[in-house]
Amino acid sequence: MKTWTVAVAIALTTMTASCGGDEAEPAGQAAASAPAGEAQVLTGTVGTEDDPDAFEITLTDASGQQVTEVPAGDYSIVVEDLSEIHNFHLEGEDVDETTTVPQTGETTWDVSLTAGDYTAICDPHPGMKLEFTVT
Repeated sequence: MKTWTVAVAIALTTMTASCGGDEAEPAGQAAASAPAGEAQVLTGTVGTEDDPDAFEITLTDASGQQVTEVPAGDYSIVVEDLSEIHNFHLEGEDVDETTTVPQTGETTWDVSLTAGDYTAICDPHPGMKLEFTVT
């Protein structure tokens, strides 16, 4: 519960810092830029709070929207691996990061995302997959 609270606090802090403009971001797109020198935060989750072993994998931006497209840049990806039977594996252009089965908990990866296609997948259950594009 403590790590979930920290992840929510980070997401809320990031969301508050990025608010203020009158223009809304299109659904599924992360904010165009973070303050100079700061990485944007994306949140990955495998399983759910109600059912850690749920066959669900998500990647959301600071506003809580599912990520489908983000601009190239530096990102901190906060992964909450809730399940002992799943993992969160992020693959794409020069990125290959993964949590392990059966370990649970929060992990943060600092990555540079470059233009291309990326996939987040549960290795033991390849049907649990999401894809997004970096432009």
